[in-house]
Amino acid sequence: MTRDEAHSTFRTRLARPRDTPTRLALAALVGSGRLWGGLFVALPCFALAATRVHEVFVPLAAGLPLGLCLWLQWLSHEFVAPELTVDSAAATLTLSKPYGNGRYSPVDAADIDRVSIVQFSAIALVRLRYRRWGVSKPAATVIPSSDVAELRSRLAAMGFDATVRRVNSRPAAVPQSATDPAVSRIAATTVVLVGYVGALSYLYGPRVFVTDSVVVPLVVLVIFGCYSAVWRFRLRRARRS
Repeated sequence: MTRDEAHSTFRTRLARPRDTPTRLALAALVGSGRLWGGLFVALPCFALAATRVHEVFVPLAAGLPLGLCLWLQWLSHEFVAPELTVDSAAATLTLSKPYGNGRYSPVDAADIDRVSIVQFSAIALVRLRYRRWGVSKPAATVIPSSDVAELRSRLAAMGFDATVRRVNSRPAAVPQSATDPAVSRIAATTVVLVGYVGALSYLYGPRVFVTDSVVVPLVVLVIFGCYSAVWRFRLRRARRS
C-alpha cells in the first residue's frame, strides 16, 4: 500500500446560521456519559441544593445555565468546518482546529483507546476516547455520512473496529426514536437547561437573573456568538469566491 492509498481526508461544512442547532446538538454528544451527567445533572442539582443552604449561592446558581451554554457553544465551533485526515501508514489521525486553517498535532493511534461514530442522515459524529486524558487533545469531529464506510476501513487498517450507532434523524430535526441514547441526551440537555431556569424562577423570582454573575457570562456569550457569526460569514464568502 502506497502512502496515497493509506491517506484519506474527510471534510464537511456546518457554517450556515441554520446549522447552529445541529452544531449545539453535536456538542452535547461529545463528552462521555459521565461527563455529561456531571455537568447537566449533578452540577445543577448541587447548585439548587446549595441555594437552599444559604442564599449567597443563589447568584452563582443563576449564572450556571449561561456557563453551560457557553461550554456548548465553545465545543460546537469545532464542527463549523471540520476536517479529519487519517494516515493508515503512519497510524495517525489529524483534526482541524476551529477559526482558520490550523490543525491539532497528529494523534498517534497508540494514544487512542477507542473510536465511536454516531451517524445521522447527512453527517456523522466521530468521537475519540483516549487512554490518557489531555486538555489539548481533540475529542470529536464530523464527517459526511457517505464517508463512514471509508473511515471505518481506514481505522480498521490501524487496528480499530469503530462502532457505529445510527440515528434516523438529524440532530436539529424532530427525533423518530426518543429512546435512542444520542437523541435522549440531546433532548435532556434542553430539558435540564429550561427546567433549571424555571426552578430558580419559581423559588426566587426573576430578580435572581439580574446580577453580575448572570450579566457577565451573558455578555461573554453574546460576544463569542457575534465573533463566531462573523467568522462563519467570512468562511462562506471565501468558499464562494
